[in-house]
Amino acid sequence: RKSMGGKPSSAKKSPNNKEVKLLLLGASDAGKTTITKQIKMMYKGGFTLGDRNRFKDLIRECILRNISTLATMCRSQFNYPLSVESEIYYQLLPDDNNTITPKIAQAIIQLWGDEAIQKVYHNHGHEIHIGDNVAYFLDHTDRIAEETYVPSEEDILRLRIRTTGIGEMLFTMDDTTYNLVDLGGRRAERRKWIHCFENVSAICFCVALSEYNLKLFEDDQTNRLHESLTLFGELCRSSWFSSSTFILFLTKRDIFEEKIKHVPLSVCFPEYQGGSSVEETTTFIQNKFQDLLFATNNRTLYSHTMCSIDRNNVQAVFDSVKDSLLER
Repeated sequence: RKSMGGKPSSAKKSPNNKEVKLLLLGASDAGKTTITKQIKMMYKGGFTLGDRNRFKDLIRECILRNISTLATMCRSQFNYPLSVESEIYYQLLPDDNNTITPKIAQAIIQLWGDEAIQKVYHNHGHEIHIGDNVAYFLDHTDRIAEETYVPSEEDILRLRIRTTGIGEMLFTMDDTTYNLVDLGGRRAERRKWIHCFENVSAICFCVALSEYNLKLFEDDQTNRLHESLTLFGELCRSSWFSSSTFILFLTKRDIFEEKIKHVPLSVCFPEYQGGSSVEETTTFIQNKFQDLLFATNNRTLYSHTMCSIDRNNVQAVFDSVKDSLLER
């Protein structure tokens, strides 16, 4: 992996320039895009009907792709036989389409309720990269299949769209203009990051708490949380950000709260000997990141646990971000 070092430009921001540049960084599937969508809804007027129609196609495609994957894996990889009725419905699934007719909707609902598919989803979903949003959409197949369906705000927030390239969004909060720069998190995308490294007020680094037992999509040997720590350490050591504020967003808190009851944190950190409470495990993870930043010039890390689909939570976090930047 390429270093994120290099010598930063000597250009300085004008003292009269009130624009605050925030880099939204993190490994893939860390929740960056969900935060960006929340900001668009809160400060930019939300999404147009054209946007929602585009999301409608993506949501339907998500349902069809994932129910097909689950059914195929039942039959080929995990030896969980589908019921005779589900086998018939499986044949009705289209090969490549985002149209869900009433007949296809019935097939999806039947398959999603099949015991074999539920076993694959709950026991092996993480192995075949079934997203944590899939159950939500499959549970709402009836509504999403309706001819008059228009995605709700929650539907849009729960839809996962992989960020590629560089996305920028200007928004105003309390008379200050913020430039939120969202950068793709997969390894192949990170070489583009350096183009955005000048004049950064704050790094907002996203880490999905719930992915402590998952492997990377692009590398099935590397733990996702370990990858996030490695990446965060590189950013901490980069001379580009020696005067930038570091803010940690620990996302997907709601999923983590359920998972930690059943999957111990020691699967990711064998040295962890604490309990399974959300507070204790979250603090342990947070301290891992704080230690990396503290090792570079004793800097403080501003940390927030988040449920990114919760509007009030995201609003409160960004109010705190604003306060953190005022302390600089």
